[in-house]
Amino acid sequence: CRPLCSVPARIEATMGKNIVQPDSSNTRGIPRVIFVEDVAAFIDGDTIDDSVKEFSELFSKYKYMERSLLLKKASLETKVPEIRRSLDTVEFMITKRDSADGECEIDSRFEISDSLYANAKVKSPESVCLWLGANVMVEYSLEEAQQLLAKNLDAAERQLQDLNKDLEFLNEQLTTTQVNISRIYNHGVRQRQIKTKA
Repeated sequence: CRPLCSVPARIEATMGKNIVQPDSSNTRGIPRVIFVEDVAAFIDGDTIDDSVKEFSELFSKYKYMERSLLLKKASLETKVPEIRRSLDTVEFMITKRDSADGECEIDSRFEISDSLYANAKVKSPESVCLWLGANVMVEYSLEEAQQLLAKNLDAAERQLQDLNKDLEFLNEQLTTTQVNISRIYNHGVRQRQIKTKA
């Protein structure tokens, strides 16, 4: 969110006319584009080309934000199933350990690399190692790993929900911006036709 968070502020700062307004309904502070109801009053002294250019720049900025959010969404959509699989595995190990009297043995097949697996027997599992990222692996007890993975899964699912809401909001802003551009352009065409007939 770091590089993207400054984009809404730049949108508001770079717009000559007040074509955006702050909106608290989205989590990233993306400004809401105004709907131009009275095109003639909105243009008032500006040229059609300047107004179209301003909305076109805003449209480009919204598209940039949309691309960034779609990349984050794709990343989260791959992480959520991985976290869920890891959590299921840890919960299976806890269940196996707790159901066995004394020692238990789990037959496992683990991934060494893409499409390369190895078989292993795990005796009396008490801990697991989790990749945290940046080539860092940490050993946790099964209960700690379960808590951590459950917390991470919940956070990732909430982030995904927020991203979907923000993408929906951005889609509305893109549509409104396109409608504004069309209305201003059509107003310019009508004005040229009136001048031509006169």
